[in-house]
Amino acid sequence: MAMQTMVCLVVALALVVGISGAPSPRGPDRFVVSMRMSTGAALVVAERARAPLAADRMYALAKGGVFDDSRFFRVIRNDTAGTAFVAQWGTPGNPEVTARWLADELPNEVDGSVAYSNTRGTIAFGAEYSEDRSSTCCRSIEMYINYADNSRLDALGFTAFAVVQPPVASQAQLDALLADGPDTTRTTLDMAMAPFEALYAGYGENFDWDAMYASGNAYLDAERPLMSHLLSFEVVAESSAPGSGGKTTTMAPAERTASTLTLVAFALLYSQEA
Repeated sequence: MAMQTMVCLVVALALVVGISGAPSPRGPDRFVVSMRMSTGAALVVAERARAPLAADRMYALAKGGVFDDSRFFRVIRNDTAGTAFVAQWGTPGNPEVTARWLADELPNEVDGSVAYSNTRGTIAFGAEYSEDRSSTCCRSIEMYINYADNSRLDALGFTAFAVVQPPVASQAQLDALLADGPDTTRTTLDMAMAPFEALYAGYGENFDWDAMYASGNAYLDAERPLMSHLLSFEVVAESSAPGSGGKTTTMAPAERTASTLTLVAFALLYSQEA
């Protein structure tokens, strides 16, 4: 009995810290994630109706702390056409965690017509191209944010379901963001994109994907030491969680101490340094 109990505890711990490749459980209809970066801070509003599979996966990754202390390993502000493209993250620092999540591939969404278009400030999961590059498949954990209008990606199966927002200064503002959804006006998106615009882009796509998967931060820090860091990626508010009866919920005050309030303080510090 003691051995069975220990096994159950180990399995439960693995699920909590996000090292399991098990299918992601259903997440809330809308939730807000805080991103603390070495270049600043931002919020991300994700909407399950836009892409249920992607939203559930992002929720599980954020709740598990999978992206904490990871790197922005692919930042392309000038692609082959000379235009801004994307910034990408999503490879955990621990390669064992990476391997477990890569093994759990996400199929394409059943209905991509309700997703956001891949425009400035929207977020989606990366995916592998088909041989003729006419479609995509095999999403897992890597995510990207669009620097510009990349709507050409829509038809290929890159399903955007979240939008970046500036940090908030109070719980009331966070509640309003959760209730009303993201503000997609240009002024708001420009403010929210500031820390992403500051990400180090000197490496472009010149790195070894296999080495990154095999060694995680050990490879990236040794070979690409100037890469910008994703310090934390965590859920700070959620609404219409399963079983909640449609009620809006936010993190408890004790939980917010290390999330929302830290994000606000970090944002203030960043604005002063800028």
